[in-house]
Amino acid sequence: MKIKFVVDSTCDIPEETIEKYDIDVLPLEINWGEQVYKDGVQLTKEEFLKKLAESDTIPKTSQPSVGEFAKVYEKAFKDGYEKIISVHITSGFSGTYQGAEAAAKMVDSKNIAVIDSFTATMGAGWLVFEAIELMEAGTSFEEIIDKLEAKRENSKVIIYLDTLEYAIKGGRISKLKGIVGSLFNIKPIIYFENKVVKEFSKSRGKNKALQSMVNCMEELFSIDSQKEVKVAMAYGTDRKNAEKVMEKIKEKYNVTESMIYQIGSAVAVHGGPGLLAISVTW
Repeated sequence: MKIKFVVDSTCDIPEETIEKYDIDVLPLEINWGEQVYKDGVQLTKEEFLKKLAESDTIPKTSQPSVGEFAKVYEKAFKDGYEKIISVHITSGFSGTYQGAEAAAKMVDSKNIAVIDSFTATMGAGWLVFEAIELMEAGTSFEEIIDKLEAKRENSKVIIYLDTLEYAIKGGRISKLKGIVGSLFNIKPIIYFENKVVKEFSKSRGKNKALQSMVNCMEELFSIDSQKEVKVAMAYGTDRKNAEKVMEKIKEKYNVTESMIYQIGSAVAVHGGPGLLAISVTW
């Protein structure tokens, strides 16, 4: 069975995986004043993060159009693919999933499965990795979908915000809360749960916040040293602390697979250049 995998640019699938499995990536748009950029196309991650850090304005993001999804799906079938699995950022944060779902109904809903990841970045990416493993093991299309829908409950993302500035300007939190946080050097740890973002902790100072980020895996998701986990660590501009957090995770948990990567622009818009994100699956 020949399956085409489709994702949006927030899923942060490694380039080598995209190339190996011919995964189609639909970029979100980044609207910056009068300029419109395709995520990861016109600007590299480094260029975007530098521009974001220096800019007085915060860009907005918008999802790919229904027509763009439909075009990708139609081409996949013309290229000989029998089925399509389309995995996307949580519908609680973006309209991307809804656009993909509408396109699937237009093209061939019986042979296209659109998956709401309930999360973002490699939290969604791990679902694609799981689907690839299942496909290579000869699992049926229907069973792959069932397993992915179950796997969502065991694929989580935890985010450290170095500053509240981007969340405030992006309308994610109130100005008053942001001012208080800035005055007291408060560093929040947030996570995705049931499609939405929730707060796990607020720590005074970076070191305490990063340790809280590591502890979150156990306290929220009951992950102990016996449970085998796969962990992806994302960073904007702070690779050094990403590596430190990964070391702490490996000391505390039973990590069987890991990666460190630079976060995509469409996610960095909402968290800022200093964000760090743990995507864990088990």
